[in-house]
Amino acid sequence: MGIKGFVIRMLPFVGSFALGLFIASFFVEIGGTAVGHHRRGRYHEIHRLRVDNEELKKENLRLRNEIQNFDRNLSDLKKVWEAPAPKRPAAPPAPPRLSR
Repeated sequence: MGIKGFVIRMLPFVGSFALGLFIASFFVEIGGTAVGHHRRGRYHEIHRLRVDNEELKKENLRLRNEIQNFDRNLSDLKKVWEAPAPKRPAAPPAPPRLSR
């Protein structure tokens, strides 16, 4: 049995394997995923989430400061509005009554 016999025996195997992969490719992703690709993808996703988290913390702090400044300005404004009203001036003296 030489090379010709080996090729004759392997040809049906390789052909059926290729046909099986072709049919399976319609139902399943054959290529799969590389482990390194997943790890890099996860690293970038975690990094992006950390950056987003830091940005949200900064924005949260900025909004808190803005609210405190607004409350401070509002309390100052209330003090101005709640200031006691000036006293009424005294009524002028009544004119003298004329006797009859």
